[in-house]
Amino acid sequence: METQEKASSPSQLVIEDFEFVIVWIAGALFALWGGLSLAFFPPKILVLQIIDPMTLVCGLVMLLLYPRLKVVADRPTRTLRLEYRYLLFRRTRKIPFDEIAAIRAEYSRSTDSNGHSSSGYRLVAELVNGRSVPFRTSFGGADPRDATRLQGFIRRVTR
Repeated sequence: METQEKASSPSQLVIEDFEFVIVWIAGALFALWGGLSLAFFPPKILVLQIIDPMTLVCGLVMLLLYPRLKVVADRPTRTLRLEYRYLLFRRTRKIPFDEIAAIRAEYSRSTDSNGHSSSGYRLVAELVNGRSVPFRTSFGGADPRDATRLQGFIRRVTR
C-alpha cells in the first residue's frame, strides 16, 4: 500500500492510503468486461454463462465496497479519525487519544493449497480496554512505519 503522509499543520498528522486506486481500477475493468460480454457477446458455453455475470458482480462489489482510507491524528481535538470514503458514501470513526494504548502493524501470511503464499499488513489501534480496532478488515500493503509515526504523534500529545 502506498501511503502519503501530509503535515497540514503541526497539530495534525494525516496518512492517506492509495491502495484503493488499484482495487477500483480492477473493479471497473471486471465490471466493464462482464457487462460488455453479457451485452454484446451472449455466451453459448455454460461456463461463460456463469463466469460473465460473476465477473460483473465481482467488479461492482470491488467498486462499491472497498473504501479509500484517510487517517487523521488531530491534536486540538485529541482524536484519531478514520475516514472511509466509498464510491457512494462516507463513514468516519473517531477514537479519543486517551482510549488508545498503542498503534501497531499486524502481519498476516497465508498459503493456499497450491503452495502460493501471500502476506500483508494492516494497522490496528489497541485500546486501553483490551479491544482492537483494525483500520481495515483486509490485510494489504499497509506500511508498518505508519504505525510508528501515529504512535509517536499520539504519545507526544498525551505526555
